[in-house]
Order: sequence, then structure tokens, then C-alpha cells
Amino acid sequence: MANLIEAKEIISMGRARSTQMSPEVKRVTAYHESGHAIVSLFTKGSKPIYKATILPRGPALGFVASSNADEYMSTKEGLLAQLDICMGGRASEDIFSGSSKVTTGASSDFNQATQIATAMVCQYGMSPKVGHVYYSADQIPKLSPELQNLINNEVKRLLDESYQRATRLIIDISIEEFCIFFTVHLCYSKKDKLEIVAQELLRKETLSGDEIKVLIGWDDSQMREPTDSGSAFTPSMKSMKGFNRTPFNSFQSTMNETYGMGYH
Repeated sequence: MANLIEAKEIISMGRARSTQMSPEVKRVTAYHESGHAIVSLFTKGSKPIYKATILPRGPALGFVASSNADEYMSTKEGLLAQLDICMGGRASEDIFSGSSKVTTGASSDFNQATQIATAMVCQYGMSPKVGHVYYSADQIPKLSPELQNLINNEVKRLLDESYQRATRLIIDISIEEFCIFFTVHLCYSKKDKLEIVAQELLRKETLSGDEIKVLIGWDDSQMREPTDSGSAFTPSMKSMKGFNRTPFNSFQSTMNETYGMGYH
């Protein structure tokens, strides 16, 4: 099994590298990957994490990998979850390093998120403003300027809202407090979940999904549903009979279920 996983990671991410990273680069990478992991674990529609690592592989300085079961379709919830996980790395950098210290490492995350959001708007009929249409990548430049602007605005809205959800999720989970009342009012802050994962990654370099869950005391009751503010009411698919289960198009079927920090 270990050999199969290694082969999969070589194909999707490239071969492991023995690059010597400075302590600061390792720290930023650990927090970036922990952001992906935390958002994945606490977002409904996400796939189970099987590994988080800060060991460089291919162009990535680290990555979080999820189980990639065979699928013939995806839900909007699942696609929104993928967007949020992509944004989790940069959101973590922003929160823990400050906006002036964010890095170029999120470039591949933004690329992946933009592909997903564009497909949602142009190919999956998931933007009420654009409608239930299909525009291939080579058709978009031929559309009217007004329609192109509408598509760009909807894609940007999906990405901006996703970043906001990821940021709120990390902050809400990181600053949870509980109070004990017994004669006097005492408050204790929970240790930051993302901080725990990041520090353990710095110590061990690689963690399994199960190890992360144990570290932070995860349970699925804490998961949140990603919501799209632009959604309009549509009939539930459960009430419709005989709809086709068509495979994802090329971008979806070839996507690696990995979210990582690259170097640029």
C-alpha cells in the first residue's frame, strides 16, 4: 500500500526533494498546510484527509492530500468545500503572519480555485446570474464584453466569499473560549487548533488525517456548510427522476486532491 501511495504522489506532485528550507520557510509552510487541513476537516462536503506534510515534493514545499474515491459527479457543496480548502492556506498566512507577510506560495491554490469557480459559473449552471448554460474555455473570449464581465464578476464573487468563509472558520475555531461559573466567573481559552497542527508538523514533518483529528479533538458535529450568497431557489435533485450522471469534464477528472504551498 505504501508503494501505491508513493507512486500516486509521484504522479500527482512529483518526486520528493531533499531541499533544505530555512526555519522561517518551514514555519510558514507548516501554517499554510495547517490552514488547508483545518478548513478541510471543518467544512461539510470535503473529502477525508489522509496526509499533511511539509516535506518538499515536486514544485510544492508541502501539501495536504485527500482521499480521491472514484466519482461520476460532484455536488455544489463539494465544489464550494474545495474552494474553501484552496483558500485555507493563504487565509492562515494572513491570520498568523499578517497581510504584509503573505507569500507567493498560494499561487497554485488560486489557480485550482479559479478553475473550479469558472467551471461552476460557465459549465455547471451554478450561477443564477449567468444561468444554466455551458461555455467552454475557448468560447468565453468570443462572448460579448457584458457577458464576459458578468462571468468574471461571478467567478470573483465565488472566490472572495470562499476566502471569507475560510478566514472566518479559522478565526472562529482558533479563538473559541469556554467559561466555568463557580462563585467567580473564570474563562479559559482553548489552545488554537491550527497552532497545534502547525507545531506538530514542524516536529514530525508528516501527519496522517487520523493523527490530526486526535490532536485537535475533532468530531463531525463541528463541521460547517459552505454557502453561496448568490444561490437562487432551485428544485431539489432528490425530487427529480432520471437525471443523467455525467462524468466531470477534463479539469475535474484530472484534478489532484492536493492543496499545497509551491515556490515561485
